[in-house]
Amino acid sequence: ARAYLDANCAMCHQPDGPGNATIDLRYGTALGQTRLWNEPPGQGDLGVRGARLLTPGDRRRSLLWLRMARTDEDGMPNLAHNAVDRKALDVVGRWIDALD
Repeated sequence: ARAYLDANCAMCHQPDGPGNATIDLRYGTALGQTRLWNEPPGQGDLGVRGARLLTPGDRRRSLLWLRMARTDEDGMPNLAHNAVDRKALDVVGRWIDALD
């Protein structure tokens, strides 16, 4: 999951990257330093009450996973989000659900 996020998201989501979020999705960044863990969203909550960028143990309240599942303007990755990568979505979802 972390390797996927690095390869597909970190080009924008890292310090001084072009992404408008303050998260750091590079593989070498310790999870506690990514600014994901239980962080409130800065770009909207997609209508999910209590959503966080990453809600440990709950992919359905994790905007990281929810944005990966979308094909509209709120979908991620920003480039080529017209199709959902189902395998990646499953891997990242299982990873989030396993976090405590």
